Amino acid sequence: MKKLLGLVAAAGVGYMAGLLFAPKSGKETRSDIKSRLDNLKETTSEKIDSAKDIYDESVDRVKKGAGEISDEMTIIAQEAQTSAGQISKEAKRFGGEAKKHLGKASNSAARTTKEVGRSIGKLK
Repeated sequence: MKKLLGLVAAAGVGYMAGLLFAPKSGKETRSDIKSRLDNLKETTSEKIDSAKDIYDESVDRVKKGAGEISDEMTIIAQEAQTSAGQISKEAKRFGGEAKKHLGKASNSAARTTKEVGRSIGKLK
């Protein structure tokens, strides 16, 4: 990087020396220098404006992308919440049905035990 900076500086000094020692009058040389400086200022200003535009576009794109991601995450979270609610309802329903069936099975087992007891009593 230092070599590049040195090369640019040397080129600038060489250019200025060439202008100063050129076979033109002082007035013409000063006019050339002013004209070239004005062109350099304009070009630099245009490059800065272009860089600002690119920066602004990039910021807008990032903001838009972040907003889209946020929206999608909100939708996913809502869907997950809905699914969790549905799963909870189904689990309660299955739990209720299992309790009901276990109650019937328990009653059936109790009846069967009584009947077996009576049958054994008759056999004695």
